[in-house]
Amino acid sequence: MKNIFRWIVCFCLLLSLGACKKEKNQPKSIQLENLVWTKIQEGLTLNIIDVGSELYLAKQNQVLKSADMGNTWTKLGWPADINIIGGMVYSIQKKQLIIGAANNGWYYSVDKGVNFQASGPSAFNTGSADIHSLSNGQLIATMGGSLRGLYKANVNTPLNWRQTFSGVDFSSIAKITDDTLYACGTGAPAIVKSFDGGENWIPVENKSHAVDYITAFRDSILVVHRWGTISAAKVNNFIDLYAVRSSIAGNMVHYGDYAPKDTLLIVTASENGIYLSKDNARNFKYHAIPGVKIYIRPKIIGDYLFVNTDAGLYRAQFKF
Repeated sequence: MKNIFRWIVCFCLLLSLGACKKEKNQPKSIQLENLVWTKIQEGLTLNIIDVGSELYLAKQNQVLKSADMGNTWTKLGWPADINIIGGMVYSIQKKQLIIGAANNGWYYSVDKGVNFQASGPSAFNTGSADIHSLSNGQLIATMGGSLRGLYKANVNTPLNWRQTFSGVDFSSIAKITDDTLYACGTGAPAIVKSFDGGENWIPVENKSHAVDYITAFRDSILVVHRWGTISAAKVNNFIDLYAVRSSIAGNMVHYGDYAPKDTLLIVTASENGIYLSKDNARNFKYHAIPGVKIYIRPKIIGDYLFVNTDAGLYRAQFKF
């Protein structure tokens, strides 16, 4: 009788442990309602990235760092007379923080922003630059203005940029792997793809379009059109810009980001608000921040959503 009782107890414990393990392994489901917004920086902010547990924020003529998810900030050694307009990235391989400046080339820091050094010709217009780092230390970037196109830099310092595709005002790059990259912009071809780390590009969409942003999550590619429409495709499929997945009330849409813990997609409209989707852009939940008119770049870092706006940098913590 005692043995039977022990077996029953053991069996119940095993069932309990199995249920706990199953619950622990289930992905978190992000709630889209009741986001509480906190302003953590005044004024126009441009880009925010995370490097381990640290945040780096680019403003018009400042670079700031935070070690507590934006509660407090430290001003770094960016030249006060140089305006930032280009992208920002941290190269783990190079151990460099790299930033594009308006009409004044690129700048890099080997001490995480304590000091910055200029790199490249002084007239190297960065335009609407987007920049990505590859694991071999190389960099892929878009350039605007008279030098519009796609560029690649080798591992040497100072940065030695060379053009790998010209003629289109590209605005965004999506990195699937170090070899597989997509880029989009305004002109024809509106979307190109590379299978060799940005050395060569082939057209995906030959016709002229105004495509502002392209991003990837797992096996999905998502393209954000300027006029409020969104297209989605699998990585191995053809991206059909005419097969519109959804439309956001005719508003101008510019940026998006994915949450790594869920299939949450963030999309911003320039004079409307931000939209959150959990079904890969089929349906959206609308959010607006009081006093904000222009939403620039959303960024999901950990359990937080950061939104750069014309009124400052805002942060909301997701609920699960």
